[in-house]
Amino acid sequence: MKNLFDFIDYKAYLIFVEQRGTHKGFRSRIAEHTGCQNAFISQVLNGEVNFNLEQAMNIARFLNLNEDEHQYFLWLIEYKRAGTQDLKKYFRSLIDKIREKNLEIKDRIKISQVLSAEAQAQYYSSWIYAAVHVIAMIPQLNTVQKMTQALNTSEEKIKTTIEFLLNNGLLEKIGDAYKSGRIQIHLGRDSANINKHHCNWRLEAIKSLDNPANKDLHYSGVSSLSKEDVDQIRKMFVDLIENYVREIEKSPEETLYAFNLDFFKLLKSN
Repeated sequence: MKNLFDFIDYKAYLIFVEQRGTHKGFRSRIAEHTGCQNAFISQVLNGEVNFNLEQAMNIARFLNLNEDEHQYFLWLIEYKRAGTQDLKKYFRSLIDKIREKNLEIKDRIKISQVLSAEAQAQYYSSWIYAAVHVIAMIPQLNTVQKMTQALNTSEEKIKTTIEFLLNNGLLEKIGDAYKSGRIQIHLGRDSANINKHHCNWRLEAIKSLDNPANKDLHYSGVSSLSKEDVDQIRKMFVDLIENYVREIEKSPEETLYAFNLDFFKLLKSN
């Protein structure tokens, strides 16, 4: 669903909120909170007139915007009101920074992070730790024997991995079976382990190309596109990841899939 950070034009955002229908008598209520006439609100939303910052503050409070949204909304208005290209460029840079923050995956997904720095380094040193950590959530595959068969690896490797996960509270033992102690662990892109983590699963993706399953999906492509569309597509992918996490949180544990997504700039300049 669209939110404030999808908009560069504050008027387009307000019209979007109005059309969404969550606030009855939207323009009248904006007029009430800003101390303006209804006709002035229409002049702003439909014409070249802009709200001032005092009016913007009241609108932000009326919309119950959080701190980042509140700041972003004010900058959108300053950007719209700016009279020179230099000033517009300045406010656009502030807008882009806060949009970038909003696109940070770790800030949009609730994560349980429990590993020490040393344990993280080992956890992300190989794909096997995450695979065993998650496969233990599947009732039909949560014993050493079944994990060994399902992941096509040695029993010794599975036992060593389980021992590490148990020692770090990531697995719990129940008789001969195991269950996950944490649902997920997420690395920010500033982590020292992030490159290794991505490489682990991309290598496994490459291996899967040799023995593809019926429901496997692989896509590679190179595209030329506008810089504006880059921002829009990146936002679309972040929304996809957020929705993906929400779906798997409520999905019954029956099978194991890896999910990789790559969208990156090929040019070293421009």
